[in-house]
Amino acid sequence: MTISVQSIIERVQATLQDTTGLRWPVVAELELWINDAQREVSLIKPDATAKNESIALVAGTKQTIPANGNRLLNVIRNMSSAATDATGGRAIRAVDRETLDSQTPDWHNPNVTGYAAHTGVVKHFMYDDSNPRNFYVYPGVDPSAYIEIVYSANPEAVATSSGVTAWTNGATFTADAFVVKDSVKYQSQQGSNTGVDPATDTDNSHWLKVAITNLAVPDIFANAIMNYVLYMAYTKESEFAANAQRASTHYGLFTNALVGKAAVDQATQPIPPATVRSVQQGVA
Repeated sequence: MTISVQSIIERVQATLQDTTGLRWPVVAELELWINDAQREVSLIKPDATAKNESIALVAGTKQTIPANGNRLLNVIRNMSSAATDATGGRAIRAVDRETLDSQTPDWHNPNVTGYAAHTGVVKHFMYDDSNPRNFYVYPGVDPSAYIEIVYSANPEAVATSSGVTAWTNGATFTADAFVVKDSVKYQSQQGSNTGVDPATDTDNSHWLKVAITNLAVPDIFANAIMNYVLYMAYTKESEFAANAQRASTHYGLFTNALVGKAAVDQATQPIPPATVRSVQQGVA
């Protein structure tokens, strides 16, 4: 994502006619609302934070998406490992759990035999909207199985880079100092970090990752996020009747942008739904 948090805040302040931060002086509060907006975007448009990832499965049939996920979006294929360069394997199709339950009631049992015998290759998956972080695989698997999934992730925390020092190799920073490197904000964990690159210090002995300084959702949602922040700003000042109306207007613009985006996505997807059904039914 390429749009900076700082640019969103500047646009909000310009719209509020408060470029000096007189009426809304706490930038941290505007940052908080941008983070709130990103979570709202992910809630209404889960694919806005979609991630493809190869994961290791646990033994059995019940599986869970990674801890940073909100809901499963799709299961794609078997994989040779969870590495980024892993080799793809057999495709995995969605099926109705009621069908399996009626035909092979014991398919969850690790000792079942026949087609449902637990193995290292997944053929089908089942998902229920009422249980969005979990799904089931058929047949059940052993712990050495890997698959590729698509899931909606929690958006990363973001923060402004205003007033933060750019990290330079060889520089010495005081404890608790903040620096930015490659659009990521870090906090110094000790008095001297000379020559220690924040991006490679994986154990946080020198640096602690605080937030990213660009939006964590696609740039196309920048206007919606700005409208959400304006909605929150005017809501805070809603003792003035005009501000209450402005808050309502900006929230409407925010939700309309997301609903409109969903309609556009449906109309412009590469394969129309009717074609997908025809291919699956073998008539096209």
